[in-house]
Amino acid sequence: MNFCHSKKRNMIKRPISNILLSNIQKDDLSLCLSLLFNAQEQREGKILAYNEKTSQNGSFWPKNTDFNAIFSFNHLFSLNAGRSAFLAILECLELEKDSEIIIQAFTCTALASPIIKAGFKPIYADIDDNLNIDPQSLEEKITDKTKAVVVQHTFGYPAQIEKIQEICKKYNLLLIEDCAHCIGIKYKDKYLGQFGDISFFSFGRDKIITAGYGGMIGTNSDLIAQRLKNYISNLDYPDKFWTFKQILHPILINYFVLPFYNFGFIGKAFGKLFLILNLTSKSVYKKEKEGKWVNYFPKKMPGALKILANNQLQKIEQFQTHRREICEFYIKNIPNGFSLVFKNEKDIQTSFMRFPILIDNPDKKEKLLSCLEKKGIYLYDGWSDSVILPPDSNQEKFLYKKGSCPKAENLAQKIINLPTHINLSTQDAQYLITAIQQCK
Repeated sequence: MNFCHSKKRNMIKRPISNILLSNIQKDDLSLCLSLLFNAQEQREGKILAYNEKTSQNGSFWPKNTDFNAIFSFNHLFSLNAGRSAFLAILECLELEKDSEIIIQAFTCTALASPIIKAGFKPIYADIDDNLNIDPQSLEEKITDKTKAVVVQHTFGYPAQIEKIQEICKKYNLLLIEDCAHCIGIKYKDKYLGQFGDISFFSFGRDKIITAGYGGMIGTNSDLIAQRLKNYISNLDYPDKFWTFKQILHPILINYFVLPFYNFGFIGKAFGKLFLILNLTSKSVYKKEKEGKWVNYFPKKMPGALKILANNQLQKIEQFQTHRREICEFYIKNIPNGFSLVFKNEKDIQTSFMRFPILIDNPDKKEKLLSCLEKKGIYLYDGWSDSVILPPDSNQEKFLYKKGSCPKAENLAQKIINLPTHINLSTQDAQYLITAIQQCK
């Protein structure tokens, strides 16, 4: 990949962002248009029930897909979101109410909410230097009520999974892997997701693989699989309009929002209008930020979203190679005034969903981000400034006690996440680093 100094980036180009259709390409948009307007696709049931009857081992994922080749789980189950998948897992574990589930601080509401919804209590452990759960803090949080530990693999960097496995074995705890950030990433020649008792994945809009919404569960346990099969069989599909809205979202954003995003208020106005008209939706609903559960979840995963996810899975090696090359560039060109979170050369062999850096003076972060926005760069992605994200979420509603995870609280104030996705060109990366140097 050539990162030679390029001509000045034209400001009328589409914005640089972590979250604005980060993975969506022309072939994905063509699929969306086909699913929306192709009558044959709808007659064959691909909007909702695509391939459910022929899915492997009686689960709810199509046969002969890349997930089967990549992960080799005995059982795969799909739902309409990662949080739906996690809730389904919790509901099928048959734990006593008020059981404690340990998760890390610096995590999303989508991890804490299902725990509370299932009648359990989230317990927050502090993080290590790589933004993952710290094994020492984890062990300190274990009580007689602790039943499970969730490992997040933040931004695609493997947690200290072997140490965590030992702790779970020592205390007879279930190990759940949250692989929302790390689809297709290996640790010691083994895919993340294969270390725990059960794993779940997300196909959200800003994830490594995106279908707008969607999630998956993978397990090799026949007992848990049977419970999940019974649980999911009794779920409904989302209503058809919700499904159509997820397919319509990338089309509207690509053709009406992104081309005008750097033209004053025009692109942003389109985005707000589509939200008001209920033609698009945010990845985290307003009620969810207040700790309330919304009735869109859990549902079965619509067939249309399975088709979009599987199309993206076929490009996963291309995505990962691109992300690694972008990360190599960032490591070599990080400006003064910032420090790396992932320091060792070996670290770049993974595929970071984001590439986090720490600003030495956090008081200057807001000014820096504002300056970058004037240059068409929008780095504020919700993964900073608090330990339960998005940062405007009500921290107390998710049972987090301020001061209980000081390292996570400190790093959250310093972190800035750089994009690595397939739509970030080499010219964009150079422009981004130059802009940071000019704005700092």
